[in-house]
Amino acid sequence: MGTLCILFAVPVFVAGAAFLRGSALSRSRAWRAVPESEKARVNLRRVNRNLGCIVMLCGAVLLACGLVPGLREAALGPLMALWSVAACADAVFISKSKRYVNTAALAR
Repeated sequence: MGTLCILFAVPVFVAGAAFLRGSALSRSRAWRAVPESEKARVNLRRVNRNLGCIVMLCGAVLLACGLVPGLREAALGPLMALWSVAACADAVFISKSKRYVNTAALAR
């Protein structure tokens, strides 16, 4: 189980780093399907940073559970549940917050 957690942690960490770098969202099929007028309204840099942090947090949880056997046995389920709640709360925050709106595009 420890090897499996580490094995899953590596690609999750890489995906989080890609979001943090700003290259993952722009390559996704879903983002390419969004109309240009909608894309212009989104502050992509902030969204990428936010997604990168939350995905890397998941990778950190998996890596910690893979490296520390006691943590894995006692807390993998609750830690992943806590991460899931945090990710859902973050998604709601992104959708409701004006912080991720590109104000320069709205002024046009």
